[in-house]
Amino acid sequence: MKKKLFMTFGPIVVAFLIFIGLLALPENENSKTLRNASQAVSLNIISGEHIKNKAISEKEYVPFFGSSELNRFDPFHPTVLAEKYHRPYRPFLIGSAGTQSLKQYMIMTSMEKDLKHKKAVFIISPQWFVKDGVEQQYFSHWYSGVQMYHWLDSVSKKSSYDKVDRIFAKRLQHFTVINQNTTLMRYLKKIANNKALSAAQRSAIQRQYRTLMHEDYLYERIGLTDKNWKRVIKYTKQLPEHYDYEKLNQLAGQIGKENTTSNDMEIANSFYNTRLRAVIKSLKGSQKDFSYLQSPEYADFQLVLSELSKTKTDVLFIIPPVNLYWMQYTGLSQDMMHQFGIKITKQLKSQGFNHVVNLIDDHEPYSMTDTIHVGWRGWLRLDKEIRPFLESPYETPHYQLNDYYFSKNWQDKILK
Repeated sequence: MKKKLFMTFGPIVVAFLIFIGLLALPENENSKTLRNASQAVSLNIISGEHIKNKAISEKEYVPFFGSSELNRFDPFHPTVLAEKYHRPYRPFLIGSAGTQSLKQYMIMTSMEKDLKHKKAVFIISPQWFVKDGVEQQYFSHWYSGVQMYHWLDSVSKKSSYDKVDRIFAKRLQHFTVINQNTTLMRYLKKIANNKALSAAQRSAIQRQYRTLMHEDYLYERIGLTDKNWKRVIKYTKQLPEHYDYEKLNQLAGQIGKENTTSNDMEIANSFYNTRLRAVIKSLKGSQKDFSYLQSPEYADFQLVLSELSKTKTDVLFIIPPVNLYWMQYTGLSQDMMHQFGIKITKQLKSQGFNHVVNLIDDHEPYSMTDTIHVGWRGWLRLDKEIRPFLESPYETPHYQLNDYYFSKNWQDKILK
């Protein structure tokens, strides 16, 4: 009988004790938690709500949305520069490999209250815009129940669903992790068809959301360490005491050169030796047919813009380049990349998202740490845009959204 009682109530008691322990954390420990979480780029933090939303609600933390480039730390990474030179902002890194537009949209809706009237940085990876959009495995990996039910709970309170709600509900049904869940599919089909959820369904959604929120609070800190923060501090020690762009640019070139001695593509030795050396010959000309000009990702990205418009978030959008030597070796079309920059910039600026840094044709030496990720001089170049943007006062943006950018016509359009 004792064993049965323990099996029934033991997990509840343990969870309650953890909950009490977390509430008892001193304030300085909470500050350390936010600091470590801001650089964690981990599944728990990105797909959770409590810690991330708490940080974004505070003035000093600025969300940096993106994907795998965010965890390419070096002495010129935005967090390192902000820490070393005592900037009035701290980047909170929201992204890793596979966190494309749909994931970022879910993140934004889950932090909607805290994102309102904030500034943000958003790095757009051209590699997201492949023919079929985000891969099933990436979407499944980053799928978050608490973010899904946060969105459902918000939508379920509406008397009718707007176009963005319906488009998102329809798009979600494409993914295996969603369409194998019969309960979710019932909700999504109703929303997509603009049919009201029943009172019982709304109550079920609210209960599930509350349960997932409790779980998120209890388990979000698991595995959270200061590993990345220690890397940040280590890199600050390589920088001069006072900010001087020309001296820093010279240093970035020097460090880049010292770290790319194993190849003639300006790719970091660590990446080239472990990921490329054994297969490099087979990759010659392998990307000559790649195109980022026709993709459902353009409509997914429009979901992101719709949410940023809703929260009136003032955003700096960055379109990074690809390693020029890598492009030449693999046959990736420079003209196609140039056209991508034009297309995504049009989608942004025509709707009032005017803070756009298009570096797709910028190929300064030692700007990329590997084949597609910014590093060294690249991060420093971005700092010329990021710093003045984040240090200037917030101004209410005036966005004018155009539903055309959800259309199949736009997804497939190649601009001339």
